[in-house]
Amino acid sequence: MKILNRFLIYFILLTAVAFSSCITNPWENEPRSVEDLTIPDDFSWSTLDSVSLSVLPYDVYNGEYYYTIEVFGENPVLDKTASLLAKGVAKSGRNFTSTITYPASLTKLYIRQTDPVKKQTVQSIALSGESIICDFNPPSTDSVLSGILEQPSMVSKRMFDPYATPEDAIAISGSGSVSFEKNKNYVIREGEAFGGEIKKFDAGANLYVEGTYIYEIKKSKVLNSADSKIVVQESGSFTASIPYAFSSGTIINLGTAQFDQITFSSNASLINQGSMFVTQTMKVDSNSDVLSNTGTIQVDGKLDLTNGTLYNDGIINANEFYMNGSEFINYWKLTANTITLASNAILQNYCFIETGSLTNNGPTLNLYDGSRLNTTTAHFNGCIVNFEDAAILETTSSTFTTWVSNLNGIGSSYSLFISPSITLGSWISVEFSDQIEIVTTQTGLNSNHYVETGNVRWSDPENSTTIAATDCNDGGNNVGGGGTPSDPEFPIEVPLFYNYTYMMEDLWPSLGDYDMNDVVTTISVTYLQDEDNLVESMRIAYMLRAVGASYSIAAAIQLDNVPASDVSSVSYKTDVLTGSVFPTGAGGVETGQTKAVIPLFDDAHTWLNGPGGDMLNSVIGESYYPPVRDTVSLSFNSPINPGLITISGLNFFIVKNGNTSDPRTEIHLRGFEPSDKANTILFGTSDDDSAFGVKYSTTENFVWGILIPGAIEYPAERKCIISAYPEFAGWCTSGGTENISWYESPSQTSGLIYPEP
Repeated sequence: MKILNRFLIYFILLTAVAFSSCITNPWENEPRSVEDLTIPDDFSWSTLDSVSLSVLPYDVYNGEYYYTIEVFGENPVLDKTASLLAKGVAKSGRNFTSTITYPASLTKLYIRQTDPVKKQTVQSIALSGESIICDFNPPSTDSVLSGILEQPSMVSKRMFDPYATPEDAIAISGSGSVSFEKNKNYVIREGEAFGGEIKKFDAGANLYVEGTYIYEIKKSKVLNSADSKIVVQESGSFTASIPYAFSSGTIINLGTAQFDQITFSSNASLINQGSMFVTQTMKVDSNSDVLSNTGTIQVDGKLDLTNGTLYNDGIINANEFYMNGSEFINYWKLTANTITLASNAILQNYCFIETGSLTNNGPTLNLYDGSRLNTTTAHFNGCIVNFEDAAILETTSSTFTTWVSNLNGIGSSYSLFISPSITLGSWISVEFSDQIEIVTTQTGLNSNHYVETGNVRWSDPENSTTIAATDCNDGGNNVGGGGTPSDPEFPIEVPLFYNYTYMMEDLWPSLGDYDMNDVVTTISVTYLQDEDNLVESMRIAYMLRAVGASYSIAAAIQLDNVPASDVSSVSYKTDVLTGSVFPTGAGGVETGQTKAVIPLFDDAHTWLNGPGGDMLNSVIGESYYPPVRDTVSLSFNSPINPGLITISGLNFFIVKNGNTSDPRTEIHLRGFEPSDKANTILFGTSDDDSAFGVKYSTTENFVWGILIPGAIEYPAERKCIISAYPEFAGWCTSGGTENISWYESPSQTSGLIYPEP
């Protein structure tokens, strides 16, 4: 770190003893809080974790072509800058297997499969345990979690054969008044019309309409007995120009029925096989009402199912369709300008429903095998939507608010929720589960506001799952893909999108001031892989951002799992090595090393274009030196497993006041081994406990370096990381179980974070 005069060093040491190892900041009046931390002995200080992943592709080409598999830390459908963690190929009989290193704050991975015709599907998988499997194959029937929906009793068209007019029916016509007596039949003959008053409609009386029945006298009795019915034959018509409300009996329409308003209550029922027209409101307001349609119902106003059950095996068109405490079972087609489903409503869809606006406040929607529901806008609030095999719910935009809604794919094949635009509430407002694919162009969804369980998939519209067209699904879903299948071009490039930042202290074996800015270097890694998912070569791109040290600093990366002899060549985009610290041989690795040591730079101050001995890009208000970048390319004598060179296997270290003479002072991250040229005599001296405990840690388990996912901001000179990152202390004292993403929340207090331009 900074070169201090002898008096100041003694002052610090004496102060430390006086306060029982409490290190007080000698530059400020306020005490540093790092000395108050109690850190568990087994805390690794790692911000990363790893898991063994196997991906089984859905191979419809029987192993003839490769599928590209990509592993992301975020959903690449929702976030076009999602961080790539791994990539490779797979096909039938050759699964993709890899050890995935990821930020410990992640709770799930997103796996993208690109098939040989370049169609892409993303499946999420929870991070749980040491190994996980992502299977893109359709689930077996036995694996379906929720089972197949229990189907309601189906009303067959054949149940409603035309009702013949009894021979003993009494003919009526004209405009006079009549009384329908108990258990007698009446008929309006074809070619005749009746528009008079029905003075009574006794139980068991039936009216057969072969001609025209006109209901326009307010005091005329209506159908009101469970044993009575009105049968409109194919040649007949029933017209009500005033509201028609009945509480019992059955209207059977085989011809034409037209109403201004019609209300069904109590035990009233409707069987419609003909054409029915309602100019204003058709209302069902009793649980015992049962309506069945196998013809056509046109409601220009509101179709109100406040209670009761409506079976539709025909065509229903309505301006408004409203349900509350009722059940609608659709076997054919419903079209409405607006559909509103309130609490306790149950919509069972076997075929096709289309609307301009769908509002769901607490209902249950069951979308059966091959069915489809189309809407322009959809609002979900505390509802349940169950998708059976290959069902589709498509909307231009969807909104989820207040109460959690559940969209469940419960079949043995995937269903689609297609919504280019998705708006979530400010809390968890929707849970997606199992065999459902969310098709969207939306980006930036907050993952804290939705939940995924099971085998949920994501895609954009052009890459969504194909569903074949049927009479019920409006053409199915046949978009994207196509073309001639082909393999990816090898070697494939695997640019790991995460940038990783090394923040180092340089006073080892003495403890530093924990501003963690003596060397700040950000790196990224790219592999070139063959068809066996082995790495032929790799690139390490790095950026030197700060040198908050007065010492001369060099840096290198040791590949702990790769012998030096396995590296065939090392080259640099910009050759900044002077040979003053790292002598290299013909292959480019450092000579005299058992493991492959890849030098980055010999002198950080010179490389950053600043004067030696100065603290560069760490002292606020002093000169700023633009970060410098270089790319190191490595080739291997034979391809190696990428698991040997993951970011967690890259042993980054700095050398303090180094030269070509051995041994040298190397500073590594906790738990990493030094190179063959390190001065091991320093282990166990001063604050270091490496001789008795874990390498590069103190007896209190403090360290000299941290690896962070992301190009994070770093503390200003002599500003402890405890203050610069308020959640850091909780992460340490909890052993890494709390404040896992502490590095995403720098202090907003001026002067604590170095303000990089």
